[in-house]
Amino acid sequence: MARVLDYRTWTVQITVFFMTFLVIDLLIGSLFYPKKIGILTGWIHHIVYIGVLTWAISQRYCSIFVMMCLLEVPTFLLALGSVRNQFRHDYLFAFTFVLTRILFHAYAILCAFQLKPFGPIMIALTAFFPLHCFWFYGFIMQQLRLSKTPSAPSKKRYYQSMNVTTSRIEEKPQVMDVLKEPATWHTCKHLSNPAFHASPVSVH
Repeated sequence: MARVLDYRTWTVQITVFFMTFLVIDLLIGSLFYPKKIGILTGWIHHIVYIGVLTWAISQRYCSIFVMMCLLEVPTFLLALGSVRNQFRHDYLFAFTFVLTRILFHAYAILCAFQLKPFGPIMIALTAFFPLHCFWFYGFIMQQLRLSKTPSAPSKKRYYQSMNVTTSRIEEKPQVMDVLKEPATWHTCKHLSNPAFHASPVSVH
């Protein structure tokens, strides 16, 4: 952790770039996709993030922020899945979320504690950890609800099969009247020959 704290100019540039992205995301999102910008995950999260990064620049802690950018991997996967549905993989998102925002984040808090117990870095890292746990708890509850609810295609196939079965049951069997001559029957051509219907000839 001590080596990470070394001041580097490029870490400041990345921090400022990310702060600019947060501001633009709020401005453009409020105009074009306001439903995607929630109160907690959007406005509060972004504004608090901007304040923390401003403090990190003033304290020369930008290298810590760059290291913690690894936590944005599940966010990238989630955004990719929202753009194209075929790129959405919930279990891959869950795996990267646990790996980065739970395990790696807990390891970073431990390293910050070893560097300076209850120092500013440890307090800043610890402040965001419960939020990540709360988000993952919400993801687990969502998956449990989805597992108990049949998917839409399965419902459609079920109702289609029910309609086919019902239509087959409602079909009335066709009874053929054997006494009625079908329209498709034809008299034999030999019986319809005029010679066959001629008057009988007496043989002397």
